[in-house]
Amino acid sequence: MDWVRKRWRLSDGDLGNFDYANRKCKVIRLGYDGERQRKVQYWDLSSDQEWQDWFGKEALISEDSRNNTTSVILGSRIEENDCGLAYLPFSRPTFERILQRFFIHDSISRTIFRNYAATFSRTYLPIHNSLRTALVYNCRSSAHWEDDLALSVTYFPDTGRTYAVFYGCNNHAAGKTIMERISNRLIKSSEDSFCHPMLSVGIFAEIERFRMRQLVLSRKTALQDTIDKLQAHGYGSLTGSKSHVDPWLNVYAIKNGLECWLTVLTGMIVHIDELGQACDQVNDKINFYNTGRRIKDRLNEIHSEYLDLIRDCTMIIDGMTLATNLALARDNMGESKQMKSIAVVTMVFLPATFVATLFSMTFFDLNSSWIWLYPCITIPLTVFVIGIYVFVVVRPRWMKTTKASGFDCGNHEKGGDTRSYCWV
Repeated sequence: MDWVRKRWRLSDGDLGNFDYANRKCKVIRLGYDGERQRKVQYWDLSSDQEWQDWFGKEALISEDSRNNTTSVILGSRIEENDCGLAYLPFSRPTFERILQRFFIHDSISRTIFRNYAATFSRTYLPIHNSLRTALVYNCRSSAHWEDDLALSVTYFPDTGRTYAVFYGCNNHAAGKTIMERISNRLIKSSEDSFCHPMLSVGIFAEIERFRMRQLVLSRKTALQDTIDKLQAHGYGSLTGSKSHVDPWLNVYAIKNGLECWLTVLTGMIVHIDELGQACDQVNDKINFYNTGRRIKDRLNEIHSEYLDLIRDCTMIIDGMTLATNLALARDNMGESKQMKSIAVVTMVFLPATFVATLFSMTFFDLNSSWIWLYPCITIPLTVFVIGIYVFVVVRPRWMKTTKASGFDCGNHEKGGDTRSYCWV
């Protein structure tokens, strides 16, 4: 079966699928000092030598001081945003050491390369040659739009250690970058909740919420411009455009992405309840439970916000459909008026054409002295045909319009009675 295997180490084939180049990374460690006060450490690493120095310092830390800590790596993205998450910000030897030091499971390879939809998975896996059990999380946002992310988390319930790696954090965008937003949430907003394994997953959902909201706003604007063109100039105004259907397809794709994220968020919320019942080895159970409840409440809020965004997408899609139908109806009405004009012109010239055709037959032997007969017959016949058209077609419409306008309620004469009357 194509499931998460018990094997932890990535194969050489999986490692060969990635591209490696040193770029900026941020490492954050959240823990407690000797007085049980919250302690935050972070490093900016860019080269192999800096990573080697950091690994050397890590080796000197005692095992007891590693308990109840959360270590996070924020890997930057290559500046060409169309490049995927497989372009890792480390060299291959450094990445292999990170895999070992952060206990990254080999399922992260499948998560990164299966980029067509948002995913969230959690698996309980035994540690090799140990009775310990680890919780492995993998998250992925859709690569259908720019600034997609991936996340791998490994949590050990018996020691309270959490290791997380974010892949694809841009650090070159205008405004706050993804790396800054994640680091601010970890350093400034995590408070005493950093030991909960779903904290990194919740931050991942927050970052994705911001991305999806911006996508909805930008795509709605593009589709609204198309709707305005339809309303102002009709469907013909879009025939010269190469991609007049793209705004509609973009909004529909975002709507599908939001619906996919609803399923992902539901899985996260259900897992928090499961986590509160399964992790009996947690030291501070009260704080663990309260943190899980806060994360669950926030995920429920994001879930509700996604529902609102889906309704916005549905509304703008329905508006596009309505505007298209109205534009087509208006264009068809214009063509219908043109056909009516052609029919009227044909009707006017029909008697003259009929008489000319009749006189051209060999049945009549008329010379040029009888030319006066043609207008004498054609003109009365044309007047007769037009009179029939006016009496049968125009007069009923005029009477209907006059009758409708006769129901003018109210007396508008100056100084007259202000009561309303219906004139029949």
